[in-house]
Amino acid sequence: MAAALAAAPPMVGARSAAWQATPAASEVALDVPGGRIEGTLLLPAKAAAGKVPVVLIVAGSGPTDRDGNSAGLPGQNNCYRLLAEALAADGIATVRYDKRGVARSKVASLKETDLRFETYVQDAASWVSFLRNDARFGTITVGGHSEGSLIGMLAARAARADAFVSIAGVAHGAADLLRDQLRPKLTAAPELLAASEEILTALQAGKTAEAPPALAALFRPSVQPYLISWFKYVPSVELARLTIPILIIQGTTDIQVTVAEAKALQAAKPEARLFIAGGMNHVLKSVSDPAKQLASYSDPALPIDPDVPQTIGECVRALEAPGRTQPRRPTTQRASLRDTVLGDVDGAHFAIEYGRPSKRGRVIWGNLVSFSRWWMPGADEATTLTTSAPIAFGELVVPAGEYTLYTAPGEKEFALIINRETGQYHTVYNAQLDLGRIPMAMNKTAETVEKVTFAIEPRPGGGGVIKLSWDDREYVAAFAVRR
Repeated sequence: MAAALAAAPPMVGARSAAWQATPAASEVALDVPGGRIEGTLLLPAKAAAGKVPVVLIVAGSGPTDRDGNSAGLPGQNNCYRLLAEALAADGIATVRYDKRGVARSKVASLKETDLRFETYVQDAASWVSFLRNDARFGTITVGGHSEGSLIGMLAARAARADAFVSIAGVAHGAADLLRDQLRPKLTAAPELLAASEEILTALQAGKTAEAPPALAALFRPSVQPYLISWFKYVPSVELARLTIPILIIQGTTDIQVTVAEAKALQAAKPEARLFIAGGMNHVLKSVSDPAKQLASYSDPALPIDPDVPQTIGECVRALEAPGRTQPRRPTTQRASLRDTVLGDVDGAHFAIEYGRPSKRGRVIWGNLVSFSRWWMPGADEATTLTTSAPIAFGELVVPAGEYTLYTAPGEKEFALIINRETGQYHTVYNAQLDLGRIPMAMNKTAETVEKVTFAIEPRPGGGGVIKLSWDDREYVAAFAVRR
């Protein structure tokens, strides 16, 4: 499940004293399995009337903290902090955070054997829900840097962000990139090169492999489950699935990611905007001299390329352009907070983004939830199912894509409704757009479930289930992944 909010958003409407005379930085946090993820919310000093747009900054690989600094490098470059400050000057709020196991989120680290790539995606999706639950914010843009580009695009789709920005992101899968890195290093040792290829092929197939001593550190048994989970994703494929505005930013002097990767991303999604920053390196600094590259990674006084925040600002502002359809959202603090749950079944990826109303002592079944009409399990915006692959509920085949979930409740029979319309409010239902209905089995829960709760879980032997729980009942629909 998505994380619980550790810092409840203030009860504010369109504009309040929360907007300070100077940019206001405050600590924010998410309680997650294993601990707490901490970050910084930076509010602009001045904002136009109404809700302020916000950008979630997702950090790159390794021990990179919320400011863009790595424990593996001397000094600081503060690239994310500088980006946030530049966006604040343009009236755009940001949240940037320390990943699990890094800096002030170190307590949230998991054992290496338990860590999965989806863990980072779920964390980012939870931050999107956190921002959507704060009445001060309007559009939500996810900006992912380096490895954070893949994390960000997956989270943006799962949690239904309004736009996505890839900064120095790659197009190819991690296994292929690792091959490219190992090939020149192992050319003189053909037996190790062959062994590395066997291991990578096995991991891509979802299987662990035994590594020779020379490769044991890279392919140690404890890290292989994480690599399997990571290798499943190809950024260009995942980017093509997004249906929101996309901006791709890449520097010409980046020694870690080439312009060719950015162009490959755009080739996968031709309608995405591609911005090539001349002279910009991997940490967003303008560095044309190769001899000064390493020093720029540890120089906080060196400014970031000003075209980067300007271009991101243009992307964010375009979401609010006159004539553009705006999603309907509550104008005041939500009574039912949004959440996003992810699931992985037989290599397919799923997400449900929904509101979570509470029982609050009320009689639910047959009363609040009538047995004589349809019901959307959630609140406010539509409850949305996202699937990366076709799935079959018995004879009903649901193609890969995004759908709204409704139900047809009954005391003896209960059905899950898959509807093709998305983006509507929970009070809107067009039965003509139904893809189909699936009977759900009912189980009594051992304890009362206070909030509407979804889960997507694999079944032993293959396939998966969607679970809907509330009050004293759990409704279950089984499905199989089609290829």
